[in-house]
Amino acid sequence: MLTRLQSVAIIVCLVYVPQFTFALSRRLALNKRLSKHEEFLKPKLFFKSKPSETSTVLYDSIVLSCEAAGIPNPTIHWLKNGERVQQGTSHNIQDDEAAFENAAGDDLPRLQLANTVSKLYLDCITEEDEAEYTCVAETPLARKTQSHKVFIDPIRGNPRHRCSLHNGEKPARIYMATSSRFEYENELTQLYCRAEGKPTPTITWYDPFNEPITNADGYKIAKNGDLIILNATWKDHMGVFTCVADNGIGSDNATAFLYPTGRG
Repeated sequence: MLTRLQSVAIIVCLVYVPQFTFALSRRLALNKRLSKHEEFLKPKLFFKSKPSETSTVLYDSIVLSCEAAGIPNPTIHWLKNGERVQQGTSHNIQDDEAAFENAAGDDLPRLQLANTVSKLYLDCITEEDEAEYTCVAETPLARKTQSHKVFIDPIRGNPRHRCSLHNGEKPARIYMATSSRFEYENELTQLYCRAEGKPTPTITWYDPFNEPITNADGYKIAKNGDLIILNATWKDHMGVFTCVADNGIGSDNATAFLYPTGRG
């Protein structure tokens, strides 16, 4: 015959042990799912573009392009013969960082898998533009470089092709943008859209349903033009976002495919 203490112990085991086991099994299952992606989630950084050599003529205009992919999402800037090229209004390294995402922390790892595209516009080529241009891709954990060389034929240039814009005006151009992004659902997600031009361009974002985005309904447009999605979900945010830069002299656009995914 069971004593009163033994009876209580059996009841406790019957009631609480299954609940503890269920909670433990859920945690172990989550850890197992995350461990499957551990190798995939390791920091990565690589170029999708190739080094290039471009031959051009005086007074022509060319565009150098560079694309990098990585975890976390990379930023890109350019060097000319080792010296940084100014693009847009950024004046310090913090403007290159994914500052909004880096400030967001939680208990679970974030995916932050993205492709970033950058363009360097060289207008009205002169002898001084013949140089080695370096595409610098960076994350908080890694840095890689890729060379793009420009050679000039000084004889074939047509001086009548000199800059046609007056008063220092330049059309709006997007020089760095996210082209694709994969992130876990319910996470803060940052899509790049950095533009330059004179006068300074205004940035407008459109959601996958082609509706203009404002600083409401879970979105924030940063001063540098980036789109911050505060709580990305597959239902509401999966698809192509469009960034449009315009300054009255010209306009440019870039698209970013966003795919929020579950952790399982």
